[in-house]
Amino acid sequence: MQFEDILNAKRRPKILLSAVRQACKFYSRDRDLSKIIHTIGRIDSTRLSERLLDKEECLDQARRTGCASYNLSKHIQVLVALVEEIKLIKRSCP
Repeated sequence: MQFEDILNAKRRPKILLSAVRQACKFYSRDRDLSKIIHTIGRIDSTRLSERLLDKEECLDQARRTGCASYNLSKHIQVLVALVEEIKLIKRSCP
């Protein structure tokens, strides 16, 4: 299954997805990615997308269970980064 298929299969509240669409307009990989994924050195988009998917699953589980530590802002940031990484992968594939 492709990353895009996985992302499309996710069921998220419309308001969350709307916020992600708006935030994508202001995403800067160089600026924002380091705040979300703490890595040393460069990481390829495929591996990065896998890590973002895992992180998003944890955030969504916290949202669904009503966990007090759930951070909506972080969830939006992770989803934006995930969407943008998938776009980058699609552009790099012939």
